[in-house]
Amino acid sequence: CMKEIILDIRDKAARGVFKNEEQVRVCIVYRVLQALGWDVWNPSEVYPEYLVVPTEDSSRIDVALFLRPTIPTVFIEVKAIGKLEQTLEASERQLRDYNRNNAATFTVLTDGIRWRLYYSKASGEFRQRLFKAIDLVRDEVEDAELSLRSFLTKNRLTEASVERQAEEYIESSLK
Repeated sequence: CMKEIILDIRDKAARGVFKNEEQVRVCIVYRVLQALGWDVWNPSEVYPEYLVVPTEDSSRIDVALFLRPTIPTVFIEVKAIGKLEQTLEASERQLRDYNRNNAATFTVLTDGIRWRLYYSKASGEFRQRLFKAIDLVRDEVEDAELSLRSFLTKNRLTEASVERQAEEYIESSLK
């Protein structure tokens, strides 16, 4: 159950168990994705170190999620716990560039505790595409669970309503 996963992540984070980005990716991000219906052991669905634009450079996104072959649905960039704030501006620029030629519908920037969700298809600067910020430690467990389920559950991402909801969040934040 997602609630138990969030509580366990909180406990381990408080004890300083997660030491680096790779531990966050495998022990937090993959765990959350698996609970949301993604087959984390199938690289055609959950693709680690995805080469974003093979013809241009060797830029790789930490994780790409695929609902259909060859078209990424979600890009996830992972940082070590506590490294999100200090790299936020540079990370958002990097994610903007990743989405320039081979855009995923959604982009996630996370350190395992803080999850920043962007609607890549929105207009404006990349940082303005942020529609949801989730904090697994500070947010109510139920709120964090609902947000993750609403926007990252595999089966839900096939629904057009998810994109509309993201657009509505962006529009309401601009007002």
